[in-house]
Parts: sequence; C-alpha cells; structure tokens
Amino acid sequence: MKLRVLVVDDEALSRKVLIMLLQRLGAEEVTVAESFTEAIDLLSKDASFRLVITDHFMPDGRGAHLLGKIRQGALAVAHDTYVVISTTSESFRLQAVALALDADAFLTKPYSKENLAASMLGFMNAKSRNLKPASYYQGLDVAGMVEAAER
Repeated sequence: MKLRVLVVDDEALSRKVLIMLLQRLGAEEVTVAESFTEAIDLLSKDASFRLVITDHFMPDGRGAHLLGKIRQGALAVAHDTYVVISTTSESFRLQAVALALDADAFLTKPYSKENLAASMLGFMNAKSRNLKPASYYQGLDVAGMVEAAER
C-alpha cells in the first residue's frame, strides 16, 4: 500500500520545499491542495490519505479547522488520519489548540529535513497513539478554540 500524503498550503514556495523534503524522505505519492477549500474537497472524496500536512493560516480557512473536521469524522478520511500542523506562528495558544485536537505534530516554519523526518517517524510508529472517538471531538467548539487562540 502506498503512503498517500496531502500537503495543504497556499504558498507555492512552501509547497515546493515540503514536497521536495517528503520525496527525499521516501513519500510515494504526494497530492497538493492550494487552499483550505480544496483540501476539504479532496478529503471529502478520497479516504486513502494517511498523512495530512497542513499550513494553519490560509486565506479561506485554518489548518486547525481542517484538523478538527478530520478528528470529528466529518470527511471521508479516517478520523485517526495522521495530521501535522505547519505554520510560521510560534503561538503557544495555537499549539495548545493543536494539542487539544490531538495533532500528531506541530512544525514551525521554516523547518528542517530532520524536523520533518521526526514527524514522519512518528507517523510510521503511530501504533501507540491514543486518539479519542470522533464523538469526543464533535463536542468541541473548534471554531471558538481557534478564534480564542488567534486573539
């Protein structure tokens, strides 16, 4: 089975660098979404993605909202899909939201091949994850959490 990765980022240079790093780390198939809306569309139609690396700040949505939708089981992909939030923000509050939504990693841009490799290693060894059921995440006010973190 091929490792299908979805990279979500509105910045072309960030996408290019991330794709290059993923390919160097052995990712077999990388699909790109250039916006939050495009990511929602792809993840609503295709359940085969096992890893999503998403920028947080995009003009049409937030990476934490995407993470919330995945964890809530609102898309075709499994609610336990491995998700990495990638952002230029070093906000502790944003990291706390990602943690509350059980993001698998939080990478601050720019990041190195080694940082991405550590996240990929976490994905490969994800057997020890303790995610809550989708119903737990459905009870969270993700929009309110993100809004509070960005104040």
